[in-house]
Amino acid sequence: MGEAMRLNVRCCCTPTKILGTLEVPPRAIERQGFGIYSMQSAAPGDWAKLLDAGQSLLRRKTEWIEIRSFGGGEPAIYSEERPVEFWRGLPSFKEGDKVRW
Repeated sequence: MGEAMRLNVRCCCTPTKILGTLEVPPRAIERQGFGIYSMQSAAPGDWAKLLDAGQSLLRRKTEWIEIRSFGGGEPAIYSEERPVEFWRGLPSFKEGDKVRW
């Protein structure tokens, strides 16, 4: 079944810049990506309506994390214009970390 591993998260605008590393599930490399859940706040204009209905202001969203080949064949996570704040919100993200291939 394989083991989880860490991959570099590379900036989409400057691929030589590594934002950090992220643990990826087994077989994610061969699938060229994986899905994760992220939490997003509802739009401020919807807050009163949601609170009146007893609903949460947070919504769970599925994000597709793409894995691309970089340089000499290193599998790396493509940040896809997501800011570093997005990555910081993921429990297995280690900012400033780097994996050598």
